[in-house]
Amino acid sequence: DGKSATGDVVIPETVTIDGTEYAVTSIAGNAFNDANEVTSVVVPNSVTALGGAAFANMDKLKSITIGNGVTSWGSKLAVNNYELETVVIAEGATLIGDLAFRTCPKLANVTLPSTLKSIGATAFAYAAITELNIPASVEKIGADAFKDIDTLKKVTFNSVPTSLGTT
Repeated sequence: DGKSATGDVVIPETVTIDGTEYAVTSIAGNAFNDANEVTSVVVPNSVTALGGAAFANMDKLKSITIGNGVTSWGSKLAVNNYELETVVIAEGATLIGDLAFRTCPKLANVTLPSTLKSIGATAFAYAAITELNIPASVEKIGADAFKDIDTLKKVTFNSVPTSLGTT
């Protein structure tokens, strides 16, 4: 029950149930939605799928670290986290889903991996990012990915994406 979690949450790479070990490969949609006592989340490299709104609406969440195995990313992963300050996406990860960190007004520290290929629509809208380095590997940036970030002063593109959304 993710909603009753507290403090720093480190999701394990494996769990043992009735003597059998299982790899943790996905986080269900809404798994930690409204878990208001969680302050940080670490998603291991074994996770390949993140469900929609898995880490949304968490009152005290300050940081999220996402491992390199994610190939499927549900919409609104961590929306409306008003205390979220830091997002780290591990080297090897290739995508950021639509609306991933929308309306996280304190989100200023974002680490993007050099392996990133796609940034979803409205992914960082209404954040507090001041400077962003878009890796050369990025091929697609969705519409409104950085909409209404009043603090954004500098964006460096290390290559030209083949698909760049509006606004």
